[in-house]
Amino acid sequence: MGARALAMGQCAMLSFSEAVHVSNNPASISNAEHITLSYFYTELLERSSNPGYGLVMPTNRYGVFGVSLFQLKSGELRSRDENGTETGTFTAEKNHLLLSYGQYINDKFSFGFNAKFVSESVGTYESPIQNVGIDAALSYYPHFSYTYIKNLAVGIVTDNIVKPQVKLSQTTEYLPMEVRFVAEDRFDFTNSNLTIVGNMAYLENAEYKSFFGIEYGYKLIAVLTGLYDGNPSFGGGINLFGFIANYSYASYSNTPLSKFNGFSISYQF
Repeated sequence: MGARALAMGQCAMLSFSEAVHVSNNPASISNAEHITLSYFYTELLERSSNPGYGLVMPTNRYGVFGVSLFQLKSGELRSRDENGTETGTFTAEKNHLLLSYGQYINDKFSFGFNAKFVSESVGTYESPIQNVGIDAALSYYPHFSYTYIKNLAVGIVTDNIVKPQVKLSQTTEYLPMEVRFVAEDRFDFTNSNLTIVGNMAYLENAEYKSFFGIEYGYKLIAVLTGLYDGNPSFGGGINLFGFIANYSYASYSNTPLSKFNGFSISYQF
């Protein structure tokens, strides 16, 4: 999702900064003003790597196009039989390829969608691309005249509105659908700015999750912090000569993820 969103509590953002953020909100690329190339890297689990690559290309008349690839590659994992005896090792890999599009309908509404191609492998089992998944998003910019809410925007993001299919054995599974409601506001000062964003997500298993993030930017640098379901995260960023670099650190209690770092670098042509 990019280090900026990760540091801001895994929020889906309405503003644009990193081409890899299309996985969280495809409508955000409608705000891209330059061709942007991004790379994101983190290690979610021990001996694993989770790189992401993204390219966003705005056009003058036909909206904004994007392509991104996200991978999860494990190191060697131990396999055991039904008695718990170790029988060897195996590896696992997951790939998500996204083709994205975003466009403004008018000065108040923008939309976006991802066509998602998913493949997985675990040991000798492979699930090639079974069907195309779809993410969809809509953003609304009311343009209030009141100072404190003049940059306020709201949106809705539906992840896997058409669910990608995964079949690693005789059982077929589908990636779950998630719906997020997003609100974001930005306050501009002489040499600085403040961005506040909040998400409320509903998962199809009737589970709710909350996300909250703050970014304070002063000239070329930024400080970020956030909360994901009560779990803290923070990071920093710098914008220099067209390069945007972000770092994030997240801590999750009572999960296998525990603590991990992430970084991303983007270049705006």
